[in-house]
Amino acid sequence: MNVKRNWHSLIVVLLDVLIIFMSGIFAFLIRFDFSFNAIDQTTFQRWLNVIPIEIAVIIAIFLVMKMYKFIWHFVDLNDVIKMIISITVAYSAVFLAFVIGSLLNPVFF
Repeated sequence: MNVKRNWHSLIVVLLDVLIIFMSGIFAFLIRFDFSFNAIDQTTFQRWLNVIPIEIAVIIAIFLVMKMYKFIWHFVDLNDVIKMIISITVAYSAVFLAFVIGSLLNPVFF
């Protein structure tokens, strides 16, 4: 039973990684009017260098906040509030990392 739960958790984490990565790609496409040719290669390369850090920070915060412990049949209002707080903290940390990175190294992003 425990092995089944571990596989389930691993699949959910991998899906989160995929969703985070694909949302970044989709954001680039929106930013550049769905034109692959309009995407500056330097900017895209910088994003590729940063996305592993972004994914690691988000997944780490989700793990610390125990986001992968929920059983969706039994989610209540407290769990939803915990999810909202976790997502807000995770993306605030990523945003702060971008701001600090940009201040320390103006070519960061």
